Amino acid sequence: MARLFIAIDLPPDTLAALAQIQPRPVPGLRLTTSGQMHVTLHFIGESDPAPLAIALTKIQVHAFTLQVQGVGQFPPRGLPSVLWAGIKANPALTELHTGIADVLRATGLPTESRPYSPHITLARCTPKAPHRVVDEFLRRNEHLSLAPLAITDFHLYSSELTTDGPVYHCEQTVALHG
Repeated sequence: MARLFIAIDLPPDTLAALAQIQPRPVPGLRLTTSGQMHVTLHFIGESDPAPLAIALTKIQVHAFTLQVQGVGQFPPRGLPSVLWAGIKANPALTELHTGIADVLRATGLPTESRPYSPHITLARCTPKAPHRVVDEFLRRNEHLSLAPLAITDFHLYSSELTTDGPVYHCEQTVALHG
């Protein structure tokens, strides 16, 4: 059993641009490394990757483009736990997310009940995160808009939790059509 999630990887130039806008490192903020940045499609939790890897090959979605746009925090009000870069609304991304949910249900795996909110985690916050640093990050990047990204595949990852943060291992790459 492994701790699994399904995600879209980001190209190096996008990772570099996102690293440039991250808030400055201060106590109370843990920055996401570029090797940990991705767009999560589904978090699965503990499961065997083998049957899921086979089932994911049934996804029939065409390649599409995504655009990183705007920033925000979770939760949207009050003390933040996550600072993120957003993804512009995209029907093809929604179709991929829904198709994967169908595969997860067909293999007996749970899906999240809350609405899908695609984003890229840039930092995790503790209650000690300085409000001025969070507010500065949000204000400085509210109009963020990066060049569109060609999305041609997605990945099944296992995640190993370490004291230095999670380490991701690609279990399967699934190519999109077209």
